[in-house]
Amino acid sequence: MSKSFLFIILVSILNSCNSNQSSSSKRDQNTASESKVLANELKKEDVRPEVELTLMKMTDALKAKDQKLYLKNIPDEFRFKRNGLNLNKEEFQKFLSMEWDNIIKSNFYELSFSKFELKNSQAITKISSRWERQVKSPQGKTQIWFSTFEEFTTWQQYGQEWKPIEMNSNELSRVVDGVQVK
Repeated sequence: MSKSFLFIILVSILNSCNSNQSSSSKRDQNTASESKVLANELKKEDVRPEVELTLMKMTDALKAKDQKLYLKNIPDEFRFKRNGLNLNKEEFQKFLSMEWDNIIKSNFYELSFSKFELKNSQAITKISSRWERQVKSPQGKTQIWFSTFEEFTTWQQYGQEWKPIEMNSNELSRVVDGVQVK
């Protein structure tokens, strides 16, 4: 066999090895990319505790009547809807002031998820809540208000935190000093 023939065979073998190694590297790179995509996918078991944490912060702020802390958990593009109202964050802040001004104390506030799902990069929740509070009437008398609510909320991730970007809140019932008013 001639040296040139052996050289051609050797070059062919080396090229074959390089192309196999190249396709193997491409496969490894694709697998790594797919792993990154999978790692970035949202999972209910990861997101729900984060949403619950924000809800706990908001509930604590509500009980303490700490509007500043409550609003800290709401992004600027937030929308609030109730009974035909459609408020941006600034308008919602005024609404909270009016609604919270006459509250003397929250006796309890309970909530539960009746729906939690992920859709694209957002969490969608349906939350039922019960809130009993002491409210100062226009006549200065302390009344006990008990309300039930149903809230449909869309949540978005901001850094490490999940915050509500839209809340549609419906007061289903209200009892004032034992008398059903709604």
